[in-house]
Amino acid sequence: MPQNTFNNIVDKLGPRLLRFAAKQIGSIDIAKDLVQETFIVYLDKQVDIIPGKEKSFLFKVISYKILDHFKLKKHNVDYTTIHLYSTDDHREYEHKELINLALLRLKPVAKQLITLRDLEGYNYQEVADIMDISIGKVKVYLFRARKALKEEIIKIDMSYERSN
Repeated sequence: MPQNTFNNIVDKLGPRLLRFAAKQIGSIDIAKDLVQETFIVYLDKQVDIIPGKEKSFLFKVISYKILDHFKLKKHNVDYTTIHLYSTDDHREYEHKELINLALLRLKPVAKQLITLRDLEGYNYQEVADIMDISIGKVKVYLFRARKALKEEIIKIDMSYERSN
């Protein structure tokens, strides 16, 4: 593969992979490492990748890298180190904080589905391709993931109200 083609893919998809991984893990440094590992796999397997399917391949690889990270690290979240979006509107900031905390409490697959579909804006077919599942399963799992997210938000909100 010509170097400029690889650079174009890195420039185009690298930031999206980084956002996706950082949202899943809660650490930009670990996310950067996983993105780098993903591109190494891409370079090793580029001959086998169907032209036009690079995005699906890369998201599938990083998804497995994220799952491996959780399996190996028995990921415990330190909520005080989570970096959130900055905003002038305090209410919006609290809303995003609540969603981020709830997302981090979800199972990896649920977190991945919500991140891909709701936060990154992929359509059902793209999510199905990335996760290597049927569109029907994407819809069912996404419904369950959103329900679990809602339940986590309620739990966090209730525990916050009790402490005040």
